[in-house]
Amino acid sequence: MTKRFEAVCAPFMLDRANLPILHKISGGTVTIVSNKISPPKFKDITMVISGEFSITQWQEECDTEFSDGGKISTAKVTQQYTGTIIGESSITYKMHYDASGDAQFVGLEHIEAAALKIEGEEFLCDLVFKHDGQFTKGVAQSQLTILRCSAYKKLEGKTGEFTAQAGGRAVYSIKF
Repeated sequence: MTKRFEAVCAPFMLDRANLPILHKISGGTVTIVSNKISPPKFKDITMVISGEFSITQWQEECDTEFSDGGKISTAKVTQQYTGTIIGESSITYKMHYDASGDAQFVGLEHIEAAALKIEGEEFLCDLVFKHDGQFTKGVAQSQLTILRCSAYKKLEGKTGEFTAQAGGRAVYSIKF
């Protein structure tokens, strides 16, 4: 027994296993085209890697002090990731503070053996991010670029961002 229903584009029928049978109608004749349907191909889907990280350790040393109160420093930081990325990272920032205490920073971050969940699969991989950011009026923001993803090379070169929240927590997002 077959069931018939109308779809938006063309009529379909279901076979006994309720699987669609594609067919076309031409001049009153029904021709079975296929009973196998491949999933649609979505070329413009944007996927997002997102979650939070918390700073678990921060060690900063002043490299150079300027007479106006500005300085250049190096910070060695440890962070814990949750969300699409699960793991602990180590990052080294080079920071330039102006006299008001606002800063520009660059950094390289390594997340060793991160659990990365993408497209329904989980990968263990080493990740390296490049940071380019600023700390202004108590809020840190950075643009991220993935330089290395050992298990999912498609991510290399993809960009994202993080924005700090109160209490040493930040939200990250990388679209690809």
